[in-house]
Amino acid sequence: MTFTIRNLDVVSDLSKVEAFYAAAPDYWETAEGNPPGFDKAKEFFEDIPPNCDPKQVHRLGHFSGGVESG
Repeated sequence: MTFTIRNLDVVSDLSKVEAFYAAAPDYWETAEGNPPGFDKAKEFFEDIPPNCDPKQVHRLGHFSGGVESG
């Protein structure tokens, strides 16, 4: 099986992040009190660390066989 780590793009990868979160609803219900959804995936791309230049933030995805696994 092929493993790949690459930069994620909000336009082409938002649905992949949403599906990744949806695959573990019990985690999100425990951690945040509700299951994840589109807004949670969108938040992944919008949040940045304090005092950080947004252009220097890298969002990486780990893919296993073409499916995001981390």
